[in-house]
Amino acid sequence: MADLAAGLDSSNLVLLQTGISLAIAAARSPVYNLPIFLYGQYAHERADSSESLRTFTGILGTSILLDIYWLASTEGVHGFIKVIIVLLMLLKVPTVWATLNSLRARGDQFGPLGLRTDTVWTMPGSFPASSATGAYQSMGGDRDQESGPPPVRSHVAPPMPQASPAPAPMPAPIPRTSQPIQLPVQQGGGYQTLP
Repeated sequence: MADLAAGLDSSNLVLLQTGISLAIAAARSPVYNLPIFLYGQYAHERADSSESLRTFTGILGTSILLDIYWLASTEGVHGFIKVIIVLLMLLKVPTVWATLNSLRARGDQFGPLGLRTDTVWTMPGSFPASSATGAYQSMGGDRDQESGPPPVRSHVAPPMPQASPAPAPMPAPIPRTSQPIQLPVQQGGGYQTLP
């Protein structure tokens, strides 16, 4: 089943089931199928996030159980409509598989356990596990012991001369006048960019 679903396009399956749900919407049929498939159309169009597609997959899988309950508990449905509802329910299974494959292609995990995924987790900023051997540098162990102690300094460096800051000039006295004082305009401000 997984090989068959791998070759199917989930967006085309959802489009087909949306059309079937729309065709039987006027008859006595499950009312939840059309909104679910319309949401599936929206979820497939949003390629920037896989959250909506993951939600659609969960709702679609749950609706299979709802279809079984609806078929068992509802009487008085025309035979042709019942056959179409069973066909729609059977089409949901490969649609769930194909949607899970679409999620895998987007790089998404299946639930909190990461079921059926080939993703190997690495620390942020580290090299992937598939990179060349020796991608990680050893920081200790045998290599440091073989190199020996660090070289000893033969002389002591002279101390750095300390520059004394120049005293700040005294501000000029402000004359008292009846007009407002114009302060000098200074460029810049709190944050400055250093080269």
